[in-house]
Amino acid sequence: MECPKCHKIMADGAHFCSNCGAALAAVEAAAGAKCRFCGATINPSAVFCPACGRMVRNDFAEPEPVEPTIDSATNVRPESARPEPAAPAVRREAIDMEAVDDERPEPVATAVSGDAVDTEMAEEPRSNYNRNVVIGVLVALGLILLLTLMRDCNTGGTETETPVAAAGDSTAAVTALPAVSVQEALNIFKTELSRHNLSGDDALAMTATYFPGSVADNVPDHIVGVTLYNAPDASRSFIKIYLLDRSGSSWTPVLKQTKYFNGRTLDMSDNALRPEAGAIPASASVAGHDAMLFAMYNVPQGFAVGNTARVTMALYDLESDKLHLLDYDGVTKRRDDGKVYVYGKPLQGTAGPQLSFLRDAAPKVHAIYFPTEEELKAEQEEKERLEEEARKNDPDNAEQTWAEENAETMEQVNEQGGAKVNVKTFDKPIFNLRDNKRKLDYATHLVFCDNEGKVYGFDKNTRKYYVIYSSASAVASDIVKGSRGDHDLEIITATGSLHYDLSTNRLSR
Repeated sequence: MECPKCHKIMADGAHFCSNCGAALAAVEAAAGAKCRFCGATINPSAVFCPACGRMVRNDFAEPEPVEPTIDSATNVRPESARPEPAAPAVRREAIDMEAVDDERPEPVATAVSGDAVDTEMAEEPRSNYNRNVVIGVLVALGLILLLTLMRDCNTGGTETETPVAAAGDSTAAVTALPAVSVQEALNIFKTELSRHNLSGDDALAMTATYFPGSVADNVPDHIVGVTLYNAPDASRSFIKIYLLDRSGSSWTPVLKQTKYFNGRTLDMSDNALRPEAGAIPASASVAGHDAMLFAMYNVPQGFAVGNTARVTMALYDLESDKLHLLDYDGVTKRRDDGKVYVYGKPLQGTAGPQLSFLRDAAPKVHAIYFPTEEELKAEQEEKERLEEEARKNDPDNAEQTWAEENAETMEQVNEQGGAKVNVKTFDKPIFNLRDNKRKLDYATHLVFCDNEGKVYGFDKNTRKYYVIYSSASAVASDIVKGSRGDHDLEIITATGSLHYDLSTNRLSR
């Protein structure tokens, strides 16, 4: 029997080669072996069939070490754990690689001793394949872990959502961005205005607010920013509203609105407004739309404390591109801390969700003072007093005012014979000269009696007009100079005569 490895001739019945230790049992087992593909007789040591050229044994894989078996007859462990395979005789003809890949050799059992069976040689190449698969999986997992660590480093450890690509787009259009503070949003706004050459109008970036987008809906992140410019003479002060859309790591600003405030000076600083911390500016959702809330201190040219000023509440709707304003006007007062505030109420109505929202947000601006119930009551009483005084000071109401203020005086005149009359003077005529039927000229006064029986006086020294007599119960039918002195006026009525002293404003019977 010829050893398949060193080709030495061994005695029949030997199990191992006495020269190299290779297993000889495989030679016996493969005697008369045939190709499993075409049935041709092949050499037991052949790797490829000489008839069809297909691989019948794979000896290229490195064999794995196995525990050597013990011969049952001699009870002696062989010197070699596993016989080394014989060097394959490689054919020079072309190899059918498709056949090699598709058809693996069937396992061939190698008998070591009478009852012992060696490990199947065909499993050896399979173990190499499995090992390569495991190594590939481990490398892929390592790469995924490395990319995750790199992403966390770039985002400060904040978890981000997986990008979602728009239909027909090969790249993800939107990724989540960590929350941006008002100051961070303002810094981004200033940077982008400069980068896009939008700072040439001398307007200052005053405030900005961040609005997170939606990865699922492919909506980008937004920043709304406001710039402010005060003209030197306050003739054309304005604000501009920009909308910034995020694209990757950059932002693109677009001018959305310009609002002019002619003859006004604007201030959006916290020092002027003193808003509650975090309350203004702010992002909001009003009527289902994203909106930016901000405010402005708004005063006329040449303003001084004590004059009327304004605080303007503003709401910019991103979706409708509309700017809603609610003005609080009032007389300015100075607090104990020296800060100025507006004591007033909104000029406009507050119907609709946007103006109602601004009304509810106004108390967060401390530059607007909201009075208590007691203050509101006192304010209403003062308002009524001023209105009544204005009515009485109206020349068209001179006769009615005299009758109201001298009702008790007329009672005293009728009951006691005389009383002093309350006199209210006016800077302009309170009667029509064409309606007068009598005029008397005194040294210091002119006296008139009109067709309705009312008597008026004009003081030549003060150049003022006043009512002398305006009784509804006994109207004057005529007037004459009285006999009681140079200042005596006699008023003739249906119930008798009355005397009026022009120097003392006393009326008597």
